Amino acid sequence: MVQLSTFVGALALAFSVAQAAPDLSSRASLPDPAGEKNVGNGSGAQFIGGQCLGKADCASGCCATLPQGGQTIGVCSGVGAQTQAGKQGCGFESGGGGGGGGSGSGSGGSGGGTTTGNNQNKGGQKNAQAGGNGGGNGGGTVKASPLKQDPAGAGNVGNGQGKQFITGGCTSDADCASKCCALVNTGQDKFGICSGPAVSTAQGKQGSTSETAPQNLLDLYDTTRAKGRCSHELATGFYSTDGGSNNFAYCGDRLSTSGIIYLQGRHGTLANLDVDCDGTGNGSNGTASPSNDGRCRVDLSPDTQNTTTFRDTLAGYGHGLTDLNPYVHPYVVFGNARGTHNRHGWKAFDPTAHGMRPLSVMAVVCPNREMVYGIWGDTNGDDGDKPMVGEASLALVTACGGKNVTGGNGIDEDTTLFVGFVGEDAVPGANGANWTAQDFDTFENSIQPLGNQLVERVRPDEEDASSSVRSGWSQVMFSIAVVLFSRIL
Repeated sequence: MVQLSTFVGALALAFSVAQAAPDLSSRASLPDPAGEKNVGNGSGAQFIGGQCLGKADCASGCCATLPQGGQTIGVCSGVGAQTQAGKQGCGFESGGGGGGGGSGSGSGGSGGGTTTGNNQNKGGQKNAQAGGNGGGNGGGTVKASPLKQDPAGAGNVGNGQGKQFITGGCTSDADCASKCCALVNTGQDKFGICSGPAVSTAQGKQGSTSETAPQNLLDLYDTTRAKGRCSHELATGFYSTDGGSNNFAYCGDRLSTSGIIYLQGRHGTLANLDVDCDGTGNGSNGTASPSNDGRCRVDLSPDTQNTTTFRDTLAGYGHGLTDLNPYVHPYVVFGNARGTHNRHGWKAFDPTAHGMRPLSVMAVVCPNREMVYGIWGDTNGDDGDKPMVGEASLALVTACGGKNVTGGNGIDEDTTLFVGFVGEDAVPGANGANWTAQDFDTFENSIQPLGNQLVERVRPDEEDASSSVRSGWSQVMFSIAVVLFSRIL
């Protein structure tokens, strides 16, 4: 899914940049426009949620940094909540109102070029040294991120040998001795840095990156798309998007050879990746999670429900949990409810009828061809206008797409491969996963060994005999039709 001392020297890569959080421009509630009269006067009258130019504006004494709409602003925050909802902590102080810019210019180092009169640290140099005192575009001063890759670890990147030290670059967890490759998203660049799991979301890191998918899953991804459509449709008639077609199917082409069920559309499409916020931990049922950063707020995901399908199974594990947590558990929404609203012709599919089991491990190949392990934790309801597919918890979609995703903003392209594994051996059970984990990384790492075993069974070059026969029979029937038609003419 989806960390750090600064090493200074002649060989250092100048990756120090202003920390950037998700683009929160769509969150009109921050800042609250009602507080405009309290901005910049230093009277300490600004309420929490109102804009500020420094801590002197805020009654709370905390002016938190908030990237928004391509710029960075300050928002008064309660101490203790200064890193929630995309905020990056207290300490924002405005660089002034802009104007002609400073007279100085600083070298951008390897971060790119020179900057003049710009207090946004775009060139990679320390913000306080950038082009004069608060000139340029008048944006707020943002402390330079201390995060940069240690060049001494260049030889450990991308080989999956687990030798990379903390602060060294990485492309997956397999590179790191700590088994945690944390994603750093500066807003201009994204890269991985090996991190201690306990601090994988500190200092601007976004948690563990999704790992590179193994070759057999990539082959499955490619051959499935190249084939164009499923030959053995277990059920079809589903939608990936509201405005799209209803030709998405649960595919059984490799059900007997590999023991898998996956989603596929037509013409090489797979499925999209919407965000599901159902379950506990989102605060809607009074239970707030330590991982709750506000991206499942009800105004972003108004159809959020307090329950997931297999909550009783989870409760039976005896860990004191009442439900899955969308911020922590990377669950997949798979299967479609059987029309409890008695709608004529409503399409449904029950994966358990073909061998899948509740809370079993699944694999998701993201649009960037990386992989995240998840669990089958919820099913698509029949309370919407159409039977939908292509959805997973916020934790899983974040691992694929980064922290820009929210309850109302997932990954729209139909390029995500959902793979479910049949059989009891795909279920971690009460003790095979860290169900009480407080963050995504900890839970993901706990199901990774089982996921690795399950993925080994995938044979992308071997379709079920029924699929091959059906495909071959279709070709025969087409040939016969051509012959008969030619005779008629």
